[in-house]
Amino acid sequence: MTEKSYTCPYCLRTGGQGKAGRNKTGSQRYRCSRCGGVYTPDPILSGYSESDRFIIAALYIIDQDFFRAHNEFTARALAETFHVSHQTIINWSREYQLEVLIQLRKVRSISQFNSNHLALARYLSFLRQGNTMDVSKFLEKDLSELPTRTKN
Repeated sequence: MTEKSYTCPYCLRTGGQGKAGRNKTGSQRYRCSRCGGVYTPDPILSGYSESDRFIIAALYIIDQDFFRAHNEFTARALAETFHVSHQTIINWSREYQLEVLIQLRKVRSISQFNSNHLALARYLSFLRQGNTMDVSKFLEKDLSELPTRTKN
């Protein structure tokens, strides 16, 4: 079986790359015998995908800005649900706030979502990816599944 040849990102040498253990997520680490640089050529990603972070941030922003009376999706409630820090939720909401508001402008009637924050957040994510679909057709789809974290 042929072993894959890696190039050191520090000295750009192709040969002389030896295994150097694994990182926290289980990705193989390599060490360059020439410069001693340690690197991970094929990292295994952990955490939430970028689109899921957008959806979670949208839940928080929508709840804070449009449905203040409900307060279902506070930073602490979302943090508990998704097993991250409440500060992470706040950071994500700051990161995506402008994009969420831009996508919300494309939605003609928020009342069509009947306070279904998750469906609205998923629709905004759907629009953000450049897709188009009538809200009523979108709401017919199964939207009950929550975002999930990539395994560590």
